[in-house]
Amino acid sequence: TTWVASVILATLGYFFAPNLLQLLGAESEITSLATTYLRISVVGGITSFSFWPINDMIRATRDMFRPMLLMALVLALQGIFDYLFIFGNFGFPEMGVAGAGLSLAFSASLGALVGFWLLASGKLFIKIDLRKWRDFKIRFGTLKEIIRIAGFSGFRELTRRVVDMAMLAIVALFGIPALAAFGIGQRFFRYPST
Repeated sequence: TTWVASVILATLGYFFAPNLLQLLGAESEITSLATTYLRISVVGGITSFSFWPINDMIRATRDMFRPMLLMALVLALQGIFDYLFIFGNFGFPEMGVAGAGLSLAFSASLGALVGFWLLASGKLFIKIDLRKWRDFKIRFGTLKEIIRIAGFSGFRELTRRVVDMAMLAIVALFGIPALAAFGIGQRFFRYPST
């Protein structure tokens, strides 16, 4: 369900990124940079979007330590990737705003892969049995119950992303160094909430 939703959101986000930025009031010279960032973020979101439900699944097993470590890993990787990709340090190409988008996509995707490995490895209270995937089918009753239980959490995350987009649009007005500083600062600011 998450992967299907992320593909739909990535497709919509890719094509409607300029319209979203105009809605936020971005100026024309900023729109091209911000469109690049949003397009990379939403396409990368096909894998990175899975990080949040996987982390919540692990939390649902009453294991709070591993999700905290996963979040710390993602935030550390974002800080490192921001430093490498935005400014082109240590031999990496300087990509500016595109580097910020890649940093976001790569770090959360790696976190999702590690989380999925934890679920598939049987090291938790629950285990995803990969041999039974051929029997997979969507149960709409179960899906309706999940939406009922997690709907407010999903709405909260959607609201948080809208606010993040608005903040990025404001910060982008001050150029690439401001965007880089904001991105790195946000990663470290989120450490206490893990």
